[in-house]
Amino acid sequence: MAGVTLPLLLHFAVVYSEILGLPALGESFGLIPLSAKNWITVLKWSAPILLVDEVLKLVGRRVNKEREDERLTASTDTSSK
Repeated sequence: MAGVTLPLLLHFAVVYSEILGLPALGESFGLIPLSAKNWITVLKWSAPILLVDEVLKLVGRRVNKEREDERLTASTDTSSK
């Protein structure tokens, strides 16, 4: 968890460094903070993609579980003979 959280926090610190009182930090990377309107656009484009991805993962887990159950059933059937 820290492997994701720390870089994310550092990224936000660089992007929003002007608010933190260090404007030169963001300027050195050529970054500017996103406005609320920009964030809404980002969420409009990313939310459907994330939703589809999560649905695909759910379907994949169910398919894999069914296959595993079939494999285990077949394995116990052949071992009991």
